[in-house]
Amino acid sequence: MNLQQITTDLDRTIRRQLRRTDTLQKWASGHPALEPSTDALLDQMRDLNRDVSHPVLAVLVDLAKAADEHAAQLVFVGLLQKFADKEKAKGGTWDQFPGHLYEAIVTCHSTESRCLREIIERNALRRNLKSRTLGSNEVSLDWADRIPSNEPDPESVVVRLVAREEVLAMVDRLAREQRVTEATRRVLHHIAAGSDRATVAEFAGRSANTIRTRCRRAARTLDNQQLHAVLGAAVA
Repeated sequence: MNLQQITTDLDRTIRRQLRRTDTLQKWASGHPALEPSTDALLDQMRDLNRDVSHPVLAVLVDLAKAADEHAAQLVFVGLLQKFADKEKAKGGTWDQFPGHLYEAIVTCHSTESRCLREIIERNALRRNLKSRTLGSNEVSLDWADRIPSNEPDPESVVVRLVAREEVLAMVDRLAREQRVTEATRRVLHHIAAGSDRATVAEFAGRSANTIRTRCRRAARTLDNQQLHAVLGAAVA
């Protein structure tokens, strides 16, 4: 069963459950950000405008963390559709991903960041990656031929989850503010652009392991700046 079939089945199930209970009305009465409509909640969670998606997603994730299974399932269906579309368009290995996504939702540490959706997706992708590698932090060096690779590896996930234009603008601003080095800025530009390592002059003669280490370190720097300083207040 592919992700689209799973998403469709779960969507039908959660809609049926919500119709048979007064859950939507209870949510709406206790949380002004929530409308008593399954369609509206799903549309809002998937909205690319974080001013629309974050208030709804934050409340539902908090409810999910408090053991509200309906909230957890609704968020799960809302976020899974994106990856069902990705699987249909690009293929890939997603067999265990639904379980990792659900776990990332109910164990989310905080719902305060306005890039909450991206945090959950990133954590789910990382869990999925680790489940497919021999070691918890090992990544196949065969994936170093392209940056990022066609598979969701840790050093490129954070870049993919935010619009490329926003990432490039953010990196340039951080460089101007001297919050990342010029070398880090160049590496992050290569990651965001999906550059083939063979065409990147500064990687000439470098081993795959060296390139991967530099990319991982640069992306981790962006990740930290993004989640704790930049996105939370500016573009998140």
